[in-house]
This record gives sequence, C-alpha cells and structure tokens, in this order.
Amino acid sequence: MNPRVQVFPTAQAAFQALAALLTERLSAGGRAVL
Repeated sequence: MNPRVQVFPTAQAAFQALAALLTERLSAGGRAVL
C-alpha cells in the first residue's frame, strides 16, 4: 500500500475535526475560551 494514500485522508479528517471544534467554540462563545 502507498503510505500517502493512508496519510492524506487521516490528515484531512483530523483537519476537519479541528475546524469543527474551532467553529463550535467560536459560535458558542470564543471569547470565554480565549
């Protein structure tokens, strides 16, 4: 198997998860978190 095929989807999923968490925190009140 090609390592890149496994790495890229994982990195993309992790990035989407981080983006989702950031959006939730900001919409819920990012100032309280920051």
